[in-house]
Amino acid sequence: SVRLAKTLFYADFLYYLKTGHPITGERYIRMQNGPVPESFLRTRDRLQLAGDLVVKNRLAMGGFTQKRPIAIREPDLSGFTADEIAMVDYVLAQLQGRSATDVSNLTHRFEAWQLAKDGEEIPYETALLSDREPTTEDYAHARELAAGLV
Repeated sequence: SVRLAKTLFYADFLYYLKTGHPITGERYIRMQNGPVPESFLRTRDRLQLAGDLVVKNRLAMGGFTQKRPIAIREPDLSGFTADEIAMVDYVLAQLQGRSATDVSNLTHRFEAWQLAKDGEEIPYETALLSDREPTTEDYAHARELAAGLV
């Protein structure tokens, strides 16, 4: 469940960076273990009740109980564009082989997660935050944009 929530987060926020809008539009809430879609548990429970999903508990490394969601049916991808599906595939490939703890720790580096308090929303616009120094090209681009506003 942790990896699924973080995959959704990365796909939505990276897609927002690329296109200016997210894939799901879901609100992400800062939780202790990283950002979580606001309706994540409700949606998971609804899918279980409908018989579309089963959650298997198993003991993972470190003595943690892993709650692994397993789809019972094929997904309906008709509501997504090819670019949106490609972004999710990209995020899955980047996270492949990483533990849930590793994936959570990656989200803790996200500046907006660090700035938010537990239970607060992490707006999509915060994907634009960066702690890197602007480059010469960044300054030149900013001057061009500013000149267009005058």
